[in-house]
Amino acid sequence: VADMLVAVAYAVGSPFDLSHALQGLSLLRDAQALFYHHDGISGTEKQHVADDYVLRLTTGAANATLVSTEMISLLSAKETVVDGAARHVNVFNALA
Repeated sequence: VADMLVAVAYAVGSPFDLSHALQGLSLLRDAQALFYHHDGISGTEKQHVADDYVLRLTTGAANATLVSTEMISLLSAKETVVDGAARHVNVFNALA
């Protein structure tokens, strides 16, 4: 979801630091890749390794939440002005 929000915010020209947003998302991607690649799936890891997985996944999820919050804030503004032109964004929540 956070990836999609960043893509939409970028596409409509919202003013934000793209590299900062992508860096925040990369922590979760890296943690997921590590977990899926190693023995986290099979459950054969030692306890200290499981604890490290939890720490990495929690940190990554927290960063992704911050990025999502920032993107929703940008996109939910009633009007965004980019290069002198007003742009409007409608946000639809299919779950509501």
